[in-house]
Amino acid sequence: YIDKRQLERLLKKIRKEFGHIEKGNEDPYLEGLYAFENNLSIQAQYYGLNSRHIEKIVKAWIVILYGCYQDEQYDLSYTIDDDLIEMTKSLILNCNPYFDKELRGQFLKDHPEIDLASQEDKKSIYTMNFRLLGRILESIQFWNKNYGSDGYLNYLNKFMNGE
Repeated sequence: YIDKRQLERLLKKIRKEFGHIEKGNEDPYLEGLYAFENNLSIQAQYYGLNSRHIEKIVKAWIVILYGCYQDEQYDLSYTIDDDLIEMTKSLILNCNPYFDKELRGQFLKDHPEIDLASQEDKKSIYTMNFRLLGRILESIQFWNKNYGSDGYLNYLNKFMNGE
């Protein structure tokens, strides 16, 4: 079981292990950030979620994905609502070519140089996911702190609508 304190420590460990996207250096990551944030925006609209829910989903997404990378399972039920954890599972499938056959096929078509069985390539794929999610989590925390419980979603809606 992961409590709140352990969750924050684990998130810091993952950030330290895989790095993060520096502010101002987002350009190489824009496509991935857009895809992840678009999925979060759709979930928020579909389920009527606020930015605080989205923050919990992103934290769960990072930890569950890390468990997949480490071949471990983390029980987040003490910290994050089970419904939010369930919503996270579909997001993980959409970003991980190790779980979704359709995504794997497209990924290999787009990146024929990648060997999914290689530990080096596996770490590279997960590193990208952790950096994207870490950047999104930073953004959520910034916008929520400065603009209230729906700050991030308000920002995201303006960004997605090109305002």
